Amino acid sequence: MRIKIAYKLFIVNLTIILLLVLAMQVISYLSNKEVLNDFVDHIEGQMLEHIADEISTKYTQEQSWKVYQLNPRLWRETIFEQIIKYGALLKMPKDKANGLDKHFPKHKFMPFPPDGNHRPPAFKDLRKNRIPRPAQNFIDRISLFDAQKSAVIAATVHSDVIRSKEIKLNNTTIGWLHLNKRDFTVTTLASFYLTKQLENSYWVGTIGVLIAALFSYFLSKHITAPISSLSDTAHKIAKRDFTTRIKVTTNDEFKDLARSVNNISEKLAKYDEQQKQWLMDISHELRTPLTILDGELEALADGLTPFNSLTIQSLQEEVTLIMRLVDDLHELTVIDKLSFECQQENINITKLLSHQLDKFSCKYQKTNIELINKVPDNKTFVKGDHDRLCQVLQNILKNGLRYINTPGKLTITAETGQHSIQLVFHDTGPGVLKEALPKLFNRLYRTDESRNRRTGGAGLGLAICKNIIEAHGGSIFATLNHEGGLSIHIDLPINNQL
Repeated sequence: MRIKIAYKLFIVNLTIILLLVLAMQVISYLSNKEVLNDFVDHIEGQMLEHIADEISTKYTQEQSWKVYQLNPRLWRETIFEQIIKYGALLKMPKDKANGLDKHFPKHKFMPFPPDGNHRPPAFKDLRKNRIPRPAQNFIDRISLFDAQKSAVIAATVHSDVIRSKEIKLNNTTIGWLHLNKRDFTVTTLASFYLTKQLENSYWVGTIGVLIAALFSYFLSKHITAPISSLSDTAHKIAKRDFTTRIKVTTNDEFKDLARSVNNISEKLAKYDEQQKQWLMDISHELRTPLTILDGELEALADGLTPFNSLTIQSLQEEVTLIMRLVDDLHELTVIDKLSFECQQENINITKLLSHQLDKFSCKYQKTNIELINKVPDNKTFVKGDHDRLCQVLQNILKNGLRYINTPGKLTITAETGQHSIQLVFHDTGPGVLKEALPKLFNRLYRTDESRNRRTGGAGLGLAICKNIIEAHGGSIFATLNHEGGLSIHIDLPINNQL
């Protein structure tokens, strides 16, 4: 089953949102529970303080704790009087009281007025209505000890002591109050409050999840919109429609990806145009000698041209041109893969250049062209393919023999820099138009001013040189010099790891 990225993002975002909401619900419940129980503990501590003050007054009157030993009811009533002062702990909405605590009284407890004009309900009335469970539990957890820490009234809830209060009279300890730990973790008030909080948080969480899911859906659509555009463009490029471009308004990785795809489309369009031009140029270059061959052979067949050595020589010249063109085309195809196939070795480039100049010196003398060698006699090493670099130097020197007007000169210099060496071939002309300089290294490009079909090549030599030099990490370009001729510059990186 194929699921779109937009839906996957939506599902992931929704899952994360649900987990976060659930985690917040749990954390909120636990934190509120802890806060509320701490609050109740604080209130119980305050009540314990007031109970200690109250029973110390009774002790002053009786000078003994027997008043509580003999009258447990008085003990419970004394404690309950202090609880009523904190009546907020006993309050509960009428519609919730039955659900949370069935023992809540029907009457409303009011805090004990500070002026003492009104007494709290009598203990017998409390027994009639039954003491609320939170108050009863608090009473059952209190123990009274005398000064010798002997139990006067023991708590009926047996648990660890969580709070102790020393009872003093005139700076003399007369007893101790101990409050044992509750046998439940959530008070009735806390339980009611937490229930209300959970109900509210459920609604808030549900509404929040719905809103977040809506935004997540549209956000997922917005994020994946550039992907759809990229996919459509890729399909068009696969169908050789290189004119299409991607428009991405976001300033992120999608914009970089769109720029790369547009760049690929532009280069493919350029390559497609060059390929068409390449096929047209090849067909044109082959058509001319083949037309001549066809015409001469037809003339021979019709008896219009005598079959002699001149006719054979003419046919051989056309076949030679075709063979040279085919060889150059094959060579250029091989050179295109040179970066993956060239043999890497350390080469003394100045020595290699001087050796090639010595080989061509006799040919230049015969054509009345002076060959001037200004290459310094030092060791400069480059890393590359020996045979391919020889091919570059030979192509340039052969071009000098073909195109330099006689008498003329070809001066070769070499300048070594920190990271590269530059070889320059200066000739005395003829030069080319300035507009033609960038095109000299294009395949099958020929200038009418300096080349013709018989003396020149098919326009592949410099293209081959360019591929070889670039495969070695260098560059090659042409400029016009002050002598009216052409200068070929070759830059090669030096191997400094020797």
